[in-house]
Amino acid sequence: MMGKLRPKNYSIFLFTVLVILAAAVLRQIGFMTEGPMKLFCAILRPLIYIGMFVIWSVSLRRRTIQPQVRRYLTAISTLMVFWLTVRTTKYLFTEDPWTLRHLWYLYYLPMLFIPLLGLLVALSLGKAEKFPAAEMDGVSLHTVSRPVSAGADQRLPSDGVRLSGGCSSVGK
Repeated sequence: MMGKLRPKNYSIFLFTVLVILAAAVLRQIGFMTEGPMKLFCAILRPLIYIGMFVIWSVSLRRRTIQPQVRRYLTAISTLMVFWLTVRTTKYLFTEDPWTLRHLWYLYYLPMLFIPLLGLLVALSLGKAEKFPAAEMDGVSLHTVSRPVSAGADQRLPSDGVRLSGGCSSVGK
C-alpha cells in the first residue's frame, strides 16, 4: 500500500510527469515538422529517457543497502541506457546493412540480460552478501551465445536447415 506523498515525493512525481509529457510533445512536433527540427526532436526524446534512467540508477544506488542487489540493479539500468542508445543509433543514424545487422544483435542483449538480472535481484533480496545466486551468472553466457551465434552463419542454433535467402527451418 502506498503511503502519502510528501512534498519532496510530490515534486519528483510532478517533474517525472512533466518530462514524459515534454517527450510526448517532442514526438508530436517531430511528426509535424521536417528537416533539422525533426532530427532535433528525434534526438532529444531518447536523451530525455536516457537522462531519466541515469537519474533512476543514481537514486537506486543511493537507496539500496545490499551490495549484490545494488550491482544487479545498476547493471539493469546500464543495460536500459545501452538499449536506448543502440535503438537510437539504429533508427536515426545508420543505413548500412552490415551495421544494422550488428546493431540488431546488440539490441537484443539487454532483452536477454535484464530478465536474468531481475531474477537474480529477486533471489538476492534479503539474503547474505555471499548468497550463491551469483553463481547463476554462468547461465547468461549460454543464454546469449545461442541466439547471437546464429547470426554468424544465418541459421537457427538448433539443427536449422538453410533455405534460400538466408532463412532457416527447424525440424526439416
